[in-house]
Amino acid sequence: MRFETKPAKPRRIGLTPLIDVVFILLVFFMLAADLQQWRVLSVDATVTRVGGGSATTTLWVDVHRGCTLALDGTSVDLAALARRLDGLVRQDQAPEVVVQAEAGASLQCLVTVLDRVRGAGARHVSLVGQEAP
Repeated sequence: MRFETKPAKPRRIGLTPLIDVVFILLVFFMLAADLQQWRVLSVDATVTRVGGGSATTTLWVDVHRGCTLALDGTSVDLAALARRLDGLVRQDQAPEVVVQAEAGASLQCLVTVLDRVRGAGARHVSLVGQEAP
C-alpha cells in the first residue's frame, strides 16, 4: 500500500514576532539611555590666595558645608550671590572669580555655584580646594 504525500510547502518566517522583539528592544534602550546633556565646566586650579599686584580684580567665593556661601568674606545665599556677581562683573569687564571649596562641601552645591558664577558672566573662573584635616 502506497500513501501519497504531498510535497511540503516551505515555511515562511513570520515577521510579527520579529517586529515585536525589535520594538521591545527599542523601548528598553530608550528607557535605559541617559538623555541628559553633559556640559564641561572649564576651571583653572592654579590660583593661590596670597595678595599680589594683579591688575585684575579677584573675587573669592567660599563654599562651606551645608551649602553656605561667602563672597569676599561676606555671607550670601545662592540668589544673592548671582545678583552681586552680576553687578560686580558688569563693573569690571574681566574679573577673576576663585571658588574655594571647604573639605566636605557638597559636590552638587559646588557645581551649582560654578554654574551661577559662569551665568553671571565671569570668564575667568578658578577652583581651589582645601585639604581635609
